[in-house]
Amino acid sequence: MISCAQNLVEYFHHSRQFYYLILDRQGNLSYANPLFKETFNHSWPDLTITSLGSSVPDQQKFLRAIQECITNPSAVVARDTEIESLDGTRMSISWEFTATVEQGLPEAIRAIGVPRRLQDHCLPNESFGESKQSFLHIVNNPRFGVVMRNASGKPVFYNKTALDFSGLSDDEFLKTTLPVKNVLVTQEDGSSLPDRLHPTVIATREKIPVKDSVLKVFKKNTNEWRWILTSAEPVKDNKGELLHVITTFIDITERKIFEQKLMESEINRQRAINRATIEGQEKERKGISSELHDNIGQLLTTTQLYLEIAKTTADEKTLEMIQLSSKSILHVIRETRKLSRSLTPPALGDLGLVESIKDLCDTIRTTQAFTIRFYHRDFKEGFLQEDIKLTLFRIIQEQLSNIIKYADAMAVLIRLVTDRRQLMLAVSDNGKGFDPLTVKKGLGLNNIINRADLFNGRARINSAPGQGSTIIVTLPFQ
Repeated sequence: MISCAQNLVEYFHHSRQFYYLILDRQGNLSYANPLFKETFNHSWPDLTITSLGSSVPDQQKFLRAIQECITNPSAVVARDTEIESLDGTRMSISWEFTATVEQGLPEAIRAIGVPRRLQDHCLPNESFGESKQSFLHIVNNPRFGVVMRNASGKPVFYNKTALDFSGLSDDEFLKTTLPVKNVLVTQEDGSSLPDRLHPTVIATREKIPVKDSVLKVFKKNTNEWRWILTSAEPVKDNKGELLHVITTFIDITERKIFEQKLMESEINRQRAINRATIEGQEKERKGISSELHDNIGQLLTTTQLYLEIAKTTADEKTLEMIQLSSKSILHVIRETRKLSRSLTPPALGDLGLVESIKDLCDTIRTTQAFTIRFYHRDFKEGFLQEDIKLTLFRIIQEQLSNIIKYADAMAVLIRLVTDRRQLMLAVSDNGKGFDPLTVKKGLGLNNIINRADLFNGRARINSAPGQGSTIIVTLPFQ
């Protein structure tokens, strides 16, 4: 976003040559820019049209211009006046008056004036008319909120959008100071926003601009949270002292909602890809398992029978070779069956998840040097879908494989727990551990994360060098 606050600051820099006033319907001044007060030496807040060093006819010009704006709120009324400055000089000033309309009625009058001697001289990059129109466009645009506070944090100017967002009355808003306590503001994600980190507070304290911060604001009048994109710009004098801070914001709620929908759509698309990938893996596992069991397994069994038959006619030397071959064949058959069972565990459908995990633990105990325990006292699987059971089994398989490859662990603990809202799986080891921030996620860990995500779950790792590791998977109940 092009900073509206910066545009307003540019206006107030230019306003060292222009005068800017806000008047009520009776001609009382509610705001005058610094140049006006410096030039005509009027105390604040006692400024009125009749207190100006101007003639009665010029005072009447102001009052008639105000009345014209009230009668025709869409009009731009031009007037030339003379006002006596602090040094006694009579200054001829050209004014343009416009009304600020609320609910169809004029509530205030804005007057922008330029000394006549400057009328024929443009600013370096912008004419007076262009500067004025740019400023008024920003202030009157209902999409933009504008608040100007002085160096003490008191509001000296604000527009209707800013007031609507605050949910405060004019009197309440004018009493606010920094940090504003009666307007609820949070960070973009809804978390608490410390007062010291509010853009306006930073710009006031540090005298530096703060650009394009995304915040959430609670709108009292509509009872809803809205996202805003806000910037705060300090206005300083020639000595670098803070005069004002101009805060602008734009409501970006619709954009954020659209971004969230796009993100949800992308997440759903990625989940569909992950689901198709995992389903393809399971289908491939099942095919390989079936091939091992039905074809290769049968061929090995048949070969074993041939060897048994050959024993009956073999001589002593040949018999020894047949026995060695038979022993090797039996070992291959056992390994093939183990591999087939790991690819498609038949116990899931027959025995259930808990018994299948117990069977997996028994298999690992016979082949690995570490102890393994399985805690499932508070786990109930009766209402779980079969695909969730398979997901949990595969996650345990994957993590046990990671432990065997990398952990150098002496003990492993598997825990399955359910409550009313979710189930939790944790696989812990006392191995050498690692730093999750520096170790790249491998295929095995990504598979675990993707499997959990298919069911709107989360997988996280707790580990540190020398302190083992724990992977925790939570799956919410649908």
